[in-house]
Amino acid sequence: MTRSSNVKEKELNNIQELFKTKMKVVGQEHCEIHNETYERYETPAGVAGSCSKCFRERMEKEDEKIIQKALENRQSWQLPFVEQHERVTSDLKTAKVNNYKPGHETQLKAKQLVIDYIKNFDNERSLVLSGRAGAGKSHLAYSITKELREKGYKTWFIKTRDLLDLIKNTYSPGAQLTEERIFKVIESIDLLVLDDVGSEYVKTSDTGNETWASDILYAVFDARLNKSVVSTTNYTENELESKYGYNGERIVSRMMENAGAVRLQGEDHRRKNRF
Repeated sequence: MTRSSNVKEKELNNIQELFKTKMKVVGQEHCEIHNETYERYETPAGVAGSCSKCFRERMEKEDEKIIQKALENRQSWQLPFVEQHERVTSDLKTAKVNNYKPGHETQLKAKQLVIDYIKNFDNERSLVLSGRAGAGKSHLAYSITKELREKGYKTWFIKTRDLLDLIKNTYSPGAQLTEERIFKVIESIDLLVLDDVGSEYVKTSDTGNETWASDILYAVFDARLNKSVVSTTNYTENELESKYGYNGERIVSRMMENAGAVRLQGEDHRRKNRF
């Protein structure tokens, strides 16, 4: 018996015990379906009672309704925010794990890693796909986004530079979206997919202090501590640390925490056989 089954059985026993100790027995009835005689009790809402097996079946049906409603709510949550702020290029809209064609052993390894990640998704493990442009990192990352979303998880795929622009726009006079709202979404979703980490422009000040961009990126990864993040990047760990300066080591540390990682090599899928 599973842990959830044990909990449910305990709850049922508690309900039955409550009726026996607190309610007055006013008669008995027989359940023809399960061939079981059960007692009827006088309650504040009237006379009530049920065959224990019928009662369990009703509770299981109610559980199914609750689960289905929860899935519907999770999926409808995506419409107002994610659809508005998830910009996906036309070449990615049809991306699936199944139609990703590995052209190198590292790409085959990445595909299998993604399959395992989707199958065993736990809201905690992360994934980093790095390597040259055109190796299929975004294809695989968006495939994860779609397949987990179809399972009812709250997922958000966004390019890092687009996320930073979205946050920056909240500082404009009259902006309806707030930075606080964006971070609440970042913190609450099941999976954040950050595409093309390192593509955003980062500039240090005259004194060598870190810019706003790297501060915000660290805050994003920090908000996802112990929560799933899938990141793609053309950079190596050392290159990212160098790019982000003071925040570099902290950003890479957060990105790699509890993460599987693979560096994709091979030909550029987008340029292959062009001419």
